[in-house]
Amino acid sequence: MLSVRYGIEMQVPSGKLPGFYAQIIHQIGDRLTLFDRDQQLFIVTPADKEKLIAIFDKYKVTGEIFQLLVLPEQTVVHELADYGFQTAEHVYVYAERVAFFQISQQEGQPDDRWACEQQLQESFIVSLPEKNGMTLHGVAKNQADLVERTAAAYRVKVIWEQTTKAMGH
Repeated sequence: MLSVRYGIEMQVPSGKLPGFYAQIIHQIGDRLTLFDRDQQLFIVTPADKEKLIAIFDKYKVTGEIFQLLVLPEQTVVHELADYGFQTAEHVYVYAERVAFFQISQQEGQPDDRWACEQQLQESFIVSLPEKNGMTLHGVAKNQADLVERTAAAYRVKVIWEQTTKAMGH
């Protein structure tokens, strides 16, 4: 299962002195541990989400809040564009924009599974090699029907990863 993180954007009003920003950073350091950061997007664990929102609300700097999936190091990035971003440390995708699937090794012929994967490759956002020899592919959620139709055409089955189960917003 992929790990959930939250990205909370800080929107500092123009005209604020540098000390204002420093106060916020000091409060964050005192109350929680950042998982990562990308400019004005502060990335935290689900346990620290409400603490960070409380700090940002106190200073009236809370921007957008994003549910993110942090991907493992061995992730192959095909095209993040509107679906995620990369920091110096991690690759993230927006949970509400990406669906993950594997091509079942239990159904269909090996050549058909290979051909299906090749056909779908242009839709891949990210691919994650799995320990079981299968690869978990991320596609735009609006491409799920295309994935299903392509799999049916090749007489293979796809298995969707339940990445948003038990993830509260």
